[in-house]
This record gives sequence, C-alpha cells and structure tokens, in this order.
Amino acid sequence: MNPLLKSYCVSVEFPDVSGAEHLEILQIRDRLAEIESQLTDEEKALLTKADRQLVENAKDFYQELSHFVNLIERRKAEIIPPQRWWWYLDTIQFVKGFLASDYPVALWVRESHKAIRVQQRLETEGLARIAAYLEQCLSITDKNNQLGTVQNILVGGVPAIDCNRDGSDNNDEIELLDLAESLLEELEKFHQSS
Repeated sequence: MNPLLKSYCVSVEFPDVSGAEHLEILQIRDRLAEIESQLTDEEKALLTKADRQLVENAKDFYQELSHFVNLIERRKAEIIPPQRWWWYLDTIQFVKGFLASDYPVALWVRESHKAIRVQQRLETEGLARIAAYLEQCLSITDKNNQLGTVQNILVGGVPAIDCNRDGSDNNDEIELLDLAESLLEELEKFHQSS
C-alpha cells in the first residue's frame, strides 16, 4: 500500500488527537490528490473509505484544527478550491449539522419524497464537495445569481429553477429556494462568527 495512503487511513481513525496532527492529515490528503490517478483500485477504495471517515468526524477534526489554524483564512490565503474539500471541514460540519437540524427546510430535505433531487445529489456528489462549493457562493454578489447557483449545486444538472416565489406555483421549487436562502444565511452567520 502507498505509504501516504496508509498514513492517511490510520490518521483519520483518531479525531481526538492534536489539531497540529490534523493539519498534517490535510496536507497528506493534498499529496494523495496529486497521485490519486496512480493508485490501484483497491487503494482508491481505501481512500474513499478514509475520506468518508473524515467527513463523518468533520466536527471533531475541525474542533481540534481550530486551535491551530483558521480554515477560512487559510483557504483565502492559499486560494484553496472546493475540489480540495478536506480543507472545508468547518463548512462540512456546519452544513451537516444544518441538514440534521429541525429547520423546516432541513426536514423537507430529509423527509419529503419530493426532495429526491437534493437527496440524490447529496448521495452522488457527496456532502463534502457540495459544502465546499456552497461556501464559494458566498462571494457571489448578485442575490438571484447566488440563489440560482446554490440551487444548481443542490440539485445538479437539473434546469435552473425560477428564483421568484410569486411566479411559482410549485411547492418544491419554493422549498428549494427556502433551502438555498437558509443555507446561505446561516453559512454566512457561521463564517462571521468563526
């Protein structure tokens, strides 16, 4: 097994160690991204499993990391793209918590069969990647463009949904718009408090 991969797989099993060690994990994951195409199928499966474990424990990893690094400032300084989602553990843990909350729109995502597009997108694209892309939407200044982009991230390649509540009779479109607005609002508050 690739030594970097082995180190990463072992490290993600210990979310309670020092944030300095977690910072090293993120750097190892960067190097793994550079060589990912050279990994065997078995190694890629192990990487996927380790990534899942990192996402599952994002809150614990972030909590320790926050003692050593401000991830928001680090992403800005190094211009870290959403494709390197492991640098977005703060946003991942926030979105994960938001979607598990009692917000009406979060309940809609979890419980409504009509939210299937969002549920499928979370399963296929993955919460980590979606959360990283959502953060990028905070920099879009035009509100309608921002909401449309968030909706597209949440539902994938589905045609853009009208961002006008008054012109829409479709409850699902309104729920999706509410989800996009709530996510952006709460994510912005989260980043301002970090």
